Parts: sequence; structure tokens; C-alpha cells
Amino acid sequence: MNQNRDTTLRPINLSESAAVAELTTELGYPATTEAIASRLKRVLPHPEHCLFGAYDPHRLLAWMHLVIQYPIEAEPYAEVCGLVVSHRHRGQGIGRQLLETAKQWTQEKSLCKLRVRCQTRRRDAQRFYRENGFIADKTQTVFSLSL
Repeated sequence: MNQNRDTTLRPINLSESAAVAELTTELGYPATTEAIASRLKRVLPHPEHCLFGAYDPHRLLAWMHLVIQYPIEAEPYAEVCGLVVSHRHRGQGIGRQLLETAKQWTQEKSLCKLRVRCQTRRRDAQRFYRENGFIADKTQTVFSLSL
């Protein structure tokens, strides 16, 4: 896998649920270890999903979740569903490494587009994606209905 200094990228496994939960909470989505483990059990077996982690020799520093989307109205594409780098390790190129891995994974799946959605309030994340070659295609409102 990719390496940068002491950072190694590799697929995430179920035993790392606690570390994933900690970073997910840092991203602004509070989650327990048990909830993350349940989600990982659903996602990990599917080849349309991929979860990469960035590690130093002792801990998980960042994670990224990719999924292939199959819309009826467009060609399939890969989407970054989530990417978080620990606040203590931002600005060290880890996010860029993860995006390079996402590009490679997308191409290996014979897809021509990689997308990411970013909340409008996350200005630093928007700047990060633009600096890494992404362009803003559209602005939209997401509607939810709790059932």
C-alpha cells in the first residue's frame, strides 16, 4: 500500500471499530464502538465498498469510505462517503494520500468519475478538495424523513 514517512495506508478491518468510532465522532457524527462494528459488518463484505485507514505504527490516524454508486440517470461512479483525518495529524499529507488511493481504486473499478459531497459549513474541507483537483459541480439541499 501507499506509505508516507511513518504513515501506512491499508484496508480497515472490524477489530478497529473503536478507533473508527473515535474519528467518526471527531468528524461530528457521534458513534459508539458497537454501532461502528455493526456498520462495518454490513459494509466490509461488499466489493462496491472500500474502507481505507491511514496508520502510524501505533494507531489509526484517518479513514476514508468509498462506494460505487449506480444511478439510473448517469454512468456509475465512485463516491467518497466519508473522510476524516485526526485533528492532530491534519496538514501532513494524509488526506491527500487517501485521495490518491481513492483515485487508484476508482480506476481499478473501471470508473471514470470520483465524487465527494461536502457540507457548506466545512470551508476547510471544501478548500482541501479543490486543492486536490475536485470541482464543485452543483449545490443541493438534502431532505430527510425519519421513519
